[in-house]
Amino acid sequence: MKVRNFLITYLQTKGSQNFKSSERIKIYLFGSATWSSSPKDIDLVLVYNTINTTIRKALDYRNNLRQELTILTGLPVDICLLSEIETNNNSFFQDEKAILLHS
Repeated sequence: MKVRNFLITYLQTKGSQNFKSSERIKIYLFGSATWSSSPKDIDLVLVYNTINTTIRKALDYRNNLRQELTILTGLPVDICLLSEIETNNNSFFQDEKAILLHS
């Protein structure tokens, strides 16, 4: 839970600094970091709005976030990038019990 609490605080701040409110990026945490006190990696999903956020900006953010979190936590970081459209009728978030960290 230590990693999870760190991620919640860090990503809420980081997401707010890098995106305007109109860009509406969402960050979800899933996998072992949601329930283990010593996860083997960090699994995230970034969901971006295609109307207000370019794919280039979302990709750059994902790459920077992966590097920063790897350095800060010492854990491998896997980040999936999805558009809001791709999340429609997708049960992944429920199936994986993903936790919304930033919206």
